[in-house]
Amino acid sequence: MILLVEDDPGQRRALADILGRRGYRVAAAASAAEALGMLDAERPDLAMVDLGLPDLDGIELSRHIGLRAGCPRIILTADDRGERIVEGLDSGADDYVLKPYDPDVLLARVRAALRRQSMVATQDAEPMMTCGDVTVDTAARTVFIGDDPTPAPIVARQFDLLVALVRNEGRVLTVADLSRALWGFDVP
Repeated sequence: MILLVEDDPGQRRALADILGRRGYRVAAAASAAEALGMLDAERPDLAMVDLGLPDLDGIELSRHIGLRAGCPRIILTADDRGERIVEGLDSGADDYVLKPYDPDVLLARVRAALRRQSMVATQDAEPMMTCGDVTVDTAARTVFIGDDPTPAPIVARQFDLLVALVRNEGRVLTVADLSRALWGFDVP
């Protein structure tokens, strides 16, 4: 299921239609509050979040979704300022797509994000791992530190990095190793 958060009704309908025609199940929300309510009912495989929401900044919502659902996130916006793009990606979003977008390119980005998530899930054959006083539950995508029963706050990319490091404890990882773990491909 793809969680689509877009406050513009026309754009929300158009994008939900594009995704639906490609076989994706879409849950569409007009606000951050509505989207967060949907997270209580179902965990999305991917979230697409507009930055200009009426009740919460899209980057902040993306962080909340990452902490609660652990799914990949694509930010949709007309804001092409470099600092905003960096802020969005550094917040844990997997991609930042500028409006207006080419539907075929957007669908390719959706497939890529879902493919990377699938690769991470496949690699998570070992559901519980420990390293020192850190316990990683790969099935639930949660991290526990010491005896604290409360999961540590961690966004999706941080979680993926931690899994790669714990899985390779005692081994030096190259930039290529880390980029494959985080993005599914080598970064030049």
